[in-house]
Amino acid sequence: MTTLHVGKTRLATLGLIAASLFTYPVMTTASPVPQTVSNQRSMTLKGIVTDPAGEPLIGASVIIKGAKQGVATGLDGDFTLSCKPSDTIVFSYVGYLTKELQASQVGQTVVLEENTKTL
Repeated sequence: MTTLHVGKTRLATLGLIAASLFTYPVMTTASPVPQTVSNQRSMTLKGIVTDPAGEPLIGASVIIKGAKQGVATGLDGDFTLSCKPSDTIVFSYVGYLTKELQASQVGQTVVLEENTKTL
């Protein structure tokens, strides 16, 4: 504790004095950010991404369209993603056509077709 002596008068801690002298309300002029409230419940989407032969696609992207949320498929082509039933889910993999499905319409297995135009 640092104490300041002035003559015979002892003052309180410098930190306490500084805090009391420089404390004032902060005012902002930023407008409030509108927030939308959704009544939709989240769901857990689970499935497997494969090629037409049924082989799992390891590392395929499974992303919610328009959001920064997504996952990559595992060693068995499996994925788990939390989303809303109305979200559009984008499935993509190098060398295959991208597929977009509404979350409520995604089945257990998502088959991506080969992109023959880029070969």
